[in-house]
Amino acid sequence: MKVFFQNILLSLVTLVILFLICEGVFRIYYYSKGIQTVQIDETLGWDVVHDIQKNDQRVDFKKKPYNCVYTIDKQGFRKFGNPRSKKPKVFFVGDSFTLAEDASDDSTYFSVVAQRANVEVFAYGVGGFGSVQEMMILQKYIAQIQPDLVVMQFTSNDFINNCYDLEFRSIQNNNLIRPYLNINNKIEYRFAKNYPNLRTFANKYSRFLFFIFTRLDKAFRKTDDFKKEDYHESFVLSKIAYENIKKICQSRNVPLASFMVDGVNNVEANLYHELMKQTNIEILAEVPIAIEKTEKTGKCCKAEDGGHWNHTGHKVCGELLADSILKNRSMLHNSK
Repeated sequence: MKVFFQNILLSLVTLVILFLICEGVFRIYYYSKGIQTVQIDETLGWDVVHDIQKNDQRVDFKKKPYNCVYTIDKQGFRKFGNPRSKKPKVFFVGDSFTLAEDASDDSTYFSVVAQRANVEVFAYGVGGFGSVQEMMILQKYIAQIQPDLVVMQFTSNDFINNCYDLEFRSIQNNNLIRPYLNINNKIEYRFAKNYPNLRTFANKYSRFLFFIFTRLDKAFRKTDDFKKEDYHESFVLSKIAYENIKKICQSRNVPLASFMVDGVNNVEANLYHELMKQTNIEILAEVPIAIEKTEKTGKCCKAEDGGHWNHTGHKVCGELLADSILKNRSMLHNSK
């Protein structure tokens, strides 16, 4: 019996040593990939790493190389203008398209807006964010910035990000705990995956376990095939979120507008237009149509991943938004 327990103990010690070795290897691997841009946040679920700068060589979807300078300030903003500026101030809030890792600091869509429309711009974006997290960012910084216009950037997968049940079924899952609104307009923190406690531990403390989970998810995932009826709950929750966003702006007497970055006449795009109609929020510009038209001329607007934009895509979006602001300058709270 003594030998049996010694063998069990030896096996456990061996497993622990192997695990620690694997953990060390994966930590070295992830460290070698360069600066980490995402960190766990107890309130938001996750956030960008603050106060960093990267200077990378990127390639677009057609494999053309270009240089990219990416800066996040001490508060987490990709661009933070002067709150005391006499120019009209525009506050952009969004996800990875506003984080804009594939565009240099002076080439992001909001930098183009700042230059072309002669406005002071503030931009906060985090990859994978849904409308609830964006609502939290708006609530946190609107008093500090005192904007004359708030613009919410919307992506088709926001409908997935805004609904626990839909995100649980989707391959478009950020594999992190996030805040969700329920039907009673209360925030709940949930992990839209099996084994949420173990996954949360892995995300916080173990690169090796994180790698195992992500590879298993990739091996067993099925392609999303959502139909309009699948989005019913998400549409209701997204509407609650945007009604909250609108109330935050109304409490400061600040106009609110939005724009979508992807989708032309598909299910998500149609739902977005219906969402903005029901919440009475102005759509600033039809950006996806402009991107599509530009690409039909032979210009590449996409980054290497085929989804986000390179400098050209950001320029198209920024010029369109700027022209809309210039055309409707009266929408600014303190139009000058």
